[in-house]
Amino acid sequence: MMSADPKSRASQRLVKLLSANRSDHVTTVELRANTPAIVSRVALGGERIVVTRNRKPVAAIIPIQEFESLKKPKSRGH
Repeated sequence: MMSADPKSRASQRLVKLLSANRSDHVTTVELRANTPAIVSRVALGGERIVVTRNRKPVAAIIPIQEFESLKKPKSRGH
């Protein structure tokens, strides 16, 4: 049996570390201060993050796979 790729294990540890104190909402100030960590949570951990300004949702950060699926045309089922 093969052992897991060291990069994969490191990525998994990073996601756990970054997600330890996670929230699915961040303010624009938090995003500005923590962009690399937030992007890692989304890219490596598959999280969806809502960005708020003045306590109102203004944007969302989602994994690229979800974004790509949103761009695909919907079939009409006919």
